[in-house]
Amino acid sequence: MKILKGLFINAVLISFCTSLIAQETEKTDTSNTFYSKYFKNRLYTGGGSGLRFGSITSINLSPIIGYRVHKKVNIGTGVTYLYYHDKNFGFRTHTYGFKLFGNYNFSNAIYAITEYDAINIESYKYLYLNRIWTSGVLAGLGYRENIAAFSSVNIELLWNFGKDQNYPFSNPIIRGTLNIGI
Repeated sequence: MKILKGLFINAVLISFCTSLIAQETEKTDTSNTFYSKYFKNRLYTGGGSGLRFGSITSINLSPIIGYRVHKKVNIGTGVTYLYYHDKNFGFRTHTYGFKLFGNYNFSNAIYAITEYDAINIESYKYLYLNRIWTSGVLAGLGYRENIAAFSSVNIELLWNFGKDQNYPFSNPIIRGTLNIGI
C-alpha cells in the first residue's frame, strides 16, 4: 500500500509539471537533436556511486536511466545498491531498491526534483533479522553544470516528506550525480 501511495504522489507531481509545460507558448527548435522525435535521442543515463574503505567500508551504486519528455521535464527510473560494513562493531548489511523520479527544469542550471524511493533494508524485530521494504517521497532542488553537449554534473538537496520511520536516510539528503546523454 505504501508503494502505491508513493507512486500516486509522484505521478501527481509529474502530471503537475507536465501541465505547466502545456501552458508554455514558446516555440521549440525542432532542428536540435534534443527535441528530436526519436526516442533514443531523448534518453540519458547516469546516477551516483560512492566508495569508502577503512574501518568502515561502504560501496554505493545507483544507476539511472531518464527520458527528456520536454526541454523542461525529465522522467526516469533507477536502482540502488549499498553495501555497508563496520569492522569495529562487526556489522554488515546489503541495502537495495528502486526509484522513480521527475525533474522540472527552471533554467539550464536549476531544477526541481521529485522522487519515490522503495528500499529493502534489514530490520531487527523481536531479536529476529527480517528484510523489510521502506519508502521515501523526496522533493527538492538541484543544480546542473553541463560538461558536454548532453552530459552534466549535478548536486541535489532533497527532503523526505514520506512518513515511513524505517527509511534509512535522514533529512536533508545531499547527493551528487553524473548524467550522460546516450
